Amino acid sequence: MIEFEDHTNRPRIEKEQVEHMWNTLITDWFALNSHGVYEIEPVVIDWVITDNTEKYYSFGYYGIVPNFQRAAWYERVLLSTAAYVLKRK
Repeated sequence: MIEFEDHTNRPRIEKEQVEHMWNTLITDWFALNSHGVYEIEPVVIDWVITDNTEKYYSFGYYGIVPNFQRAAWYERVLLSTAAYVLKRK
């Protein structure tokens, strides 16, 4: 989960709440839609604070724009882990 450096004073969802969502709703949805062929094991990563502001990453547009990918890259490089493990049953 990514938090911009200028958002650290805002309320945010707790890691445990995201884990609960992944381990119930999304896991069940994935099993149902893969007709039981695949199983997903989510790995929820705690909040990572970026090295710059939301305005910097979004070029002032505050949304998904090319520079926003740099924020996601920042998280991947720091943590070097997958968001989930996909296994064939």
